[in-house]
Amino acid sequence: MGRSAKGVERGKVKGKWLKEGFMRLVKAAVIFVLFCALPVSAITERRSVKIEIKSHDDVYILHDMGISIENLRENYVETHLYPNEIESLRKAGYEVTEAPPQKISREGYHDYYAVEAYLDSMHVLYPELTKKEIIGYSVLGKNISAFLVSDYPDSEEAEPEMKFGAGIHPDEPVGIENSLNMISYLLDNYGTNDSITYLVDNTEIWFVCLLNPDGRQTHSRYNAHGVDLNRNYPVPDGSIGEDGTYDWEPETETMIDFCCEHNFIISTMFHGGALVANYVWDYSPNPAPDSGLIQLLALGYSYRNGRMWTDGLGYNGTIDGWYWYPVYGSLQDWAYDSTSCIDLTIELDNQKWPPASRLPGLWNENRDAMIYLIEKTHVGIAGVVTDSLTNEPLSVEVSALEYGKPVFTDPNVGDYYKLLRDGFYTMQFSSPGYVTRTFDNTYVRFDSLTTLDVRLYKPFGLLSGIVRDSITGNPICGAGVSVIGSPLSPVYTDSFGSYSVSPYQGTYDVRFTANGYKALTIHNLEIGEETVLDVNLLQYEAHYYVRGDTFSIPDTNTITDTLVVYDSFTVGDINVYLDITHTYTRDLIISLTSPQNTEVTLHNGSGRTFPYWFDVDHPADSPGSLSDFFGEMSNGNWVLTLIDRAGGDTGRVNEWAIRLFTEPTGTEEMPTEHLSPVITAYPNPFSTTTTITLSGYQATMSNSSIAQLPDSQIALTIYDLSGRLIKQFTIYDLRFTNHEIVWDGRDRNGVLLPAGIYFYRCRGEDFDRRGKLVMMR
Repeated sequence: MGRSAKGVERGKVKGKWLKEGFMRLVKAAVIFVLFCALPVSAITERRSVKIEIKSHDDVYILHDMGISIENLRENYVETHLYPNEIESLRKAGYEVTEAPPQKISREGYHDYYAVEAYLDSMHVLYPELTKKEIIGYSVLGKNISAFLVSDYPDSEEAEPEMKFGAGIHPDEPVGIENSLNMISYLLDNYGTNDSITYLVDNTEIWFVCLLNPDGRQTHSRYNAHGVDLNRNYPVPDGSIGEDGTYDWEPETETMIDFCCEHNFIISTMFHGGALVANYVWDYSPNPAPDSGLIQLLALGYSYRNGRMWTDGLGYNGTIDGWYWYPVYGSLQDWAYDSTSCIDLTIELDNQKWPPASRLPGLWNENRDAMIYLIEKTHVGIAGVVTDSLTNEPLSVEVSALEYGKPVFTDPNVGDYYKLLRDGFYTMQFSSPGYVTRTFDNTYVRFDSLTTLDVRLYKPFGLLSGIVRDSITGNPICGAGVSVIGSPLSPVYTDSFGSYSVSPYQGTYDVRFTANGYKALTIHNLEIGEETVLDVNLLQYEAHYYVRGDTFSIPDTNTITDTLVVYDSFTVGDINVYLDITHTYTRDLIISLTSPQNTEVTLHNGSGRTFPYWFDVDHPADSPGSLSDFFGEMSNGNWVLTLIDRAGGDTGRVNEWAIRLFTEPTGTEEMPTEHLSPVITAYPNPFSTTTTITLSGYQATMSNSSIAQLPDSQIALTIYDLSGRLIKQFTIYDLRFTNHEIVWDGRDRNGVLLPAGIYFYRCRGEDFDRRGKLVMMR
């Protein structure tokens, strides 16, 4: 795509554009009416034309008329028009002349098949440094290939990604040749040129050398549907592109999908017909959030090109797209708006298709500038963001609050990269479900890298409740509560059976244990800001078996003793008691073997003080665990083995015993282990609706008759801060374990309530729970 407008001054054009905008629209509307009045028969094939303009303001008038400008010269614009459009412009006073076909030198250029063959050959020559992917297909089914140069091309690493693109307008083919040359240059110099080796080792450098293969074979600007692909991308403000449709062409969809699958920091699309580095926005006169930084990057490219810096358009060979001429539906606008990638439109030469003899010179002009863009992916600020608990990478929005658009981490590896101008910034890292972290006064430079790795924490939640005996309903003192997957140590219930623990908010398995009770695990429990969970544990029947005979432990030797159990039942839990007198207990290895020959090491030289009970709260040493005995039959020989590993000390076993537990028999009705519901509200805070969920509650055998009564129900009541009743919900059917109630922030009369703090109370036959709701507007 050629673009040109020497001497365009941004401020002057902007002021004139604002002042004369209304008159432009009026003039454009008159011409648009003339367009519509022409018969359909006047529309045949588009023709390449030049439209003379009297001032730069005419480009905005033409744009408002629906003319898609393809190139801007000093006194005219270039485009393709249908005959009826040509006639309308002439009636409106514009001088329109048909342009002769450009002379095309096919020799020395790679067509579609040659490009594919070149990429294949480079991969064959450098299989350890390259990868070729077919990322999509053209209208006519030709491959759209992406080519990667990196040290581990088949692995995703925490390193920046950048992309060179070409061939969106295949009648501007210099960019295709320069892209192929850069692939060769990187690979040929790898291992011998230190700077190139560093870039290949630490960057994923992607190339999409030919985005429009059908157009390349017909030497056309358009794809096989006759669509200008650089007018086919979504416009940031949601308006329709200059292609006149919201539909994406196959080539456009391919590039969108490819960009969304990667995390490109910088990218380019090479064009021809002008000499300039063009940057966002194309569709709007407003500056982009990173406009100063983007212009700095464009100036860096232009400076290293040399001829672009001295002879190019705009300011030292750089120009803001809108102040050149407006374009709706460009790739660079979509890429920056949707992915935060800084995408530059690089116009390589005033000739769209120069003679092949000029290609070496055009490559030399742009080589260092292209390397410069790769190098710039390694400056600014970068790092890896992980979960503080799991160290897993996270999908995170990263913002410099004082400047620019946010960028996003690659969720697969957690890395982020943000280009910034020199200065101090407040860096913010945010992700749903995690506490936002902010780092003040972070110094960042445009010529070096600041590394900032971040660990994000989930907000603390609260899990509390009461642990009771399932038969008597009495509270259990000393029951252990473990939040599995949390770094927190187990907590234990007090004399009232109450417990509370504060892990990070999230989903966990929670395990309840108590000596003499069957352990209970609640799976996939969502622990939020305030989660209440009462549980009932089933008490085992206990059976005691004692060996009271004293016997000596031989020095540096092994001894065994056997306890015979005649009762036969399934072991649900086990305690082991040891009363030992010994000079130095660290010498001892003590194990217990069940009748089924399961061996568990109780003491492995850990220096315990005896007598000692091994139980759920005082576990055995490894290898093995007391839980290895669970589910086995009790009857048979239980063998205690003691090994003294060092000489010079003696001891004896005074007594040892086992206590085996089994589920009680003969109970006709047994309450469920988990009677009270888990009550959560999500989202909370909320803006429109919140769902209050009661999970894990079901009418039990002991209260099943209650569930059949008409007045058996769960009441959920919502109050404001003053205690005034706002709304009440009722659940009548208690046969199911999960109940959801959606509150839309309205009172009993349907009136939308103001933002603020509200409370809910949930009451049932055997529970009464309260919680807080935060409504935001």
